[in-house]
Amino acid sequence: MQHSMRLIQHVKIRVGEPLTCVASSEKGIAFGSISGYIGFYSFSTQEIYYVKEVFEEIIRQIEFSNSEIAYACVGDESGLVIDFRNPDRIQYTSIQYSRHHNLSQCPNTIPFLFKDICLLVPFPSTSAKENQIDSYYKQSSWMINFETRDQNELGKITIAPYSVPFSFNGKKLLWLEYHENKDKSFMVYDIQKQSSDKLYSFPHKGNYEFVSHAKWYNDQIIFVKNNKIVEIFDPQTLTSVTLYQHRSHIVALEIFVINQTPSNKDNFEIEIKHEEEKLADLESKRLETSLMIITIDHSEQMYIYQNNKVSKIIDLRKIPNFPSLAKNSYLFDMGYPYYLSIDSKHINFTSDIGLFIVEYA
Repeated sequence: MQHSMRLIQHVKIRVGEPLTCVASSEKGIAFGSISGYIGFYSFSTQEIYYVKEVFEEIIRQIEFSNSEIAYACVGDESGLVIDFRNPDRIQYTSIQYSRHHNLSQCPNTIPFLFKDICLLVPFPSTSAKENQIDSYYKQSSWMINFETRDQNELGKITIAPYSVPFSFNGKKLLWLEYHENKDKSFMVYDIQKQSSDKLYSFPHKGNYEFVSHAKWYNDQIIFVKNNKIVEIFDPQTLTSVTLYQHRSHIVALEIFVINQTPSNKDNFEIEIKHEEEKLADLESKRLETSLMIITIDHSEQMYIYQNNKVSKIIDLRKIPNFPSLAKNSYLFDMGYPYYLSIDSKHINFTSDIGLFIVEYA
């Protein structure tokens, strides 16, 4: 794949009001913010549109069900089904959760959205306030199907204090648990079994001082080791393989798969599928050639990993049409979580100064 790029849109934000999610479709890019607004960039009109209502809680997740309909999570309070078919008049339907909405629990309850399934999970508070910690242990987790509107109480998911939520693949929830001896473990909750299990423990002396950006890829996990190294972990063999390394701290990571199905000698249909393809044999340290990993680091370098190697390193400020910024300014300096979304033609990433929509070929 060639990686010629150009910036087609910069969605500016106010400093201190970061974007909290972004999603791609064939018709445009949807994004949400910490202050509760939702926007949409239309490829056909090349304009930015906004949902008229500003919601009372953070927009934590957005995911398209097709090219024009998306699901979104408004904090732990409600879900949205958003219709972007007419960008001038964006319509939405609100799904009120059956789970009791306790304002004191909003910061502790994390929604995970995978396709049309939303999982609401209370994580322990690290606050010293005993009433917040006590209220956590009274909260159940819930699963909501945005398509059918079914809502099911799962009961209490046992999550230890000092745990970091990572990824949900529709069947299993992944998080990292810290222990008093400075070891840390990948933990998994299986929805079908309704049970939690320790997947793997990283010994403190095993050179895994920091583990971050973990994402499910089928039954494997792609994650960042010690802020700079991208690895893949196989739960079956309990082994990790290093894929590549940045020179600076990685601030965002996304993975996707391109399937190429020949319809004739000169024509290929490209289809994006998330987390559905099997990885190649880890012992050979090779991945499916269709797998791509995109990572961005603090020094504003984007790495594109494909065909078992880093195929391109891109200086973000040198992308054609990129806005001219002061030399002493930074794109990733405020410590926010930063987000990537990818489709067959675009790589989109959030920053301290907004969302950048980049077209690639």
